[in-house]
Amino acid sequence: MDGLVRAVHVLQQLLERQHRVESSIATARSGLNRWSGSAVHDTVAGSLRYIHMYGHMLETSAASIGGAAWRAFEIPQLRLLMVASMYQLQQTGASRERIHRAINDSCTALGHDSLKSDVIVAVERASRSDARRSLSRASAYSLPSWLYLKLRESVGSQQLAGFAPSLLRRPDRLHLCVTPRLAAPDEYAAQLRFSTKCPATPIHFVPHGVTLLSRPRNITNLPGVKDRLAFVQDAAQQWCISQLSPVQPGQTMLDVCAAPGGKLRAAISRLPIGARIIAVEKSPRKVAALQREFSGMAGVEIVCGDASTPSAWWETRWGARHGSIRTIVLDAPCSATGILRTRPEVKSLQTPEGVAYLCGLQREMLRALWPKLQVEGELLYITCSLLHEENEAIIKLSLIHISEP
Repeated sequence: MDGLVRAVHVLQQLLERQHRVESSIATARSGLNRWSGSAVHDTVAGSLRYIHMYGHMLETSAASIGGAAWRAFEIPQLRLLMVASMYQLQQTGASRERIHRAINDSCTALGHDSLKSDVIVAVERASRSDARRSLSRASAYSLPSWLYLKLRESVGSQQLAGFAPSLLRRPDRLHLCVTPRLAAPDEYAAQLRFSTKCPATPIHFVPHGVTLLSRPRNITNLPGVKDRLAFVQDAAQQWCISQLSPVQPGQTMLDVCAAPGGKLRAAISRLPIGARIIAVEKSPRKVAALQREFSGMAGVEIVCGDASTPSAWWETRWGARHGSIRTIVLDAPCSATGILRTRPEVKSLQTPEGVAYLCGLQREMLRALWPKLQVEGELLYITCSLLHEENEAIIKLSLIHISEP
């Protein structure tokens, strides 16, 4: 199966059936060599980044041509094929001849052999240099209109204009947290520079962070990763954990929505003997993954539970033994609008209704967990969202609720 067809199938699984990104791409790469597999991965991710921009350009192009070109655009598989083809044509440097051949082969494989020339004509017209002139500001940033408006309201037009173009680019760096057992950050940066031949520097605002100015596909080859002495963790998340007061012997820290375990690893690295971390995750699948990762570590317990109803698991199983909690870390379920470069599918899968639901869930979790916190304890609320309604507004509403008699 041609790589372009594989990419279209992955996009269809993600957008229409909401399959998981990692498993869909892994299936599509099956049987391909490393280069071909990476090309499929890149085409899927790139198409997701540009889908709102290219979708608008293709719609305008197909409508102006009419006839079979418009019929092709209305077929979901062919519309995704057009988007993926435009991405390859405009962003990868692939030749027109090669892309035309791939479109021909893909149309045949998808059962639309009679529309192959119409797809090519629509893609070519949409790719002309003047095709972007009719784009709205939201489409120019390849954002759905609702998300563009929310981001503009949350961060302001000037700041949005500053970072929105970067959302169309593949992440170009990797943040790692290195445990003191392995090396100091400057020493680990030197190891990375030697092993990857790429620039690497300590992150000045976190104690154990290192930035690698590269984005390797296989991170397990990096020093210390296989031995779990270094791990990928965003610098902002490292900074959050570093702001907490250290948990003392006899005290308990609650890590809520703990998967995939980055915060837990960072907290363990500074956990003294006699202190405890209880990691809570609702999904049994994620709980099993945490148990595999952290089984046997002193002072760490993993529990399957719903953070919005802690009475179902805290009082009955943990409360009598551990009492109140010194520190709560809540990495709340959110819209993920702050990580669109690494999670470009969010732009297509998230909805205003989904954001509203998440805001309600965030409020429930904060209100349920607050009473478990001891006097003068610390609660760290984290999201991967840029939206005001998931951050400042949630905290403000929660503080009002907490202050009520």
